[in-house]
Amino acid sequence: MSAFKKCILLTFLCLGLVFLSKPVYAEMYFSVDGYHIYNVINSGNGHDNGKVRTTLTGKGDKVRFVSYFSDTNNAYVRLESENGQQKFFTFPVAPGATLTVTKINGYDPNRSFWFVRTSHPYTRRVEGINFASTQVDGIWLIGNYYGRYLPFVTKDSLAKNGVYISPGKAVDIMGEGPSPYVTLRIMNVLGKKSVTTHWVGLNWNNAANWFSITILK
Repeated sequence: MSAFKKCILLTFLCLGLVFLSKPVYAEMYFSVDGYHIYNVINSGNGHDNGKVRTTLTGKGDKVRFVSYFSDTNNAYVRLESENGQQKFFTFPVAPGATLTVTKINGYDPNRSFWFVRTSHPYTRRVEGINFASTQVDGIWLIGNYYGRYLPFVTKDSLAKNGVYISPGKAVDIMGEGPSPYVTLRIMNVLGKKSVTTHWVGLNWNNAANWFSITILK
């Protein structure tokens, strides 16, 4: 075999190895808004303030978050269509709890997700001393899934992957991007001090059409 033919053969072999080594799914990249697009407190007064926040999806459609607080003990915020006719998902908000929504922008392809968190003040007693802390009631990373809005990641799914958010721990979503991960920081809160216990990466898996959960450190 001539040297030229050998070079051609080696070239095709190398290209074949490159294609075989490609990952089985493509990553979606994310950026996280550095502020809450929606923030509401169930103050327990029984008044339905009907706070509304409309937000755009990755496809340019409009959905909205609306608070329904007339029944204090069964208060909730609902994700629904802009006209209110389609009711997608309901987030319970206990008396005294705060609900926040942070928008997550996905790229390649363009998709929108929202990180919803409910929490309330919590007092931790350590060595006979009370410290102000927090208790996370629920977290949901929600988005469109074949025409429905479903939570891809929740407090329960994190626990199944070894990340437990017990009373006294807070969860923040990090705003860096673009990144292949939506990054969560789990913190142990004791008064004005907080110590990070986990960094958790949420990345999109095209093969599963769902988010994967990875403990980064």
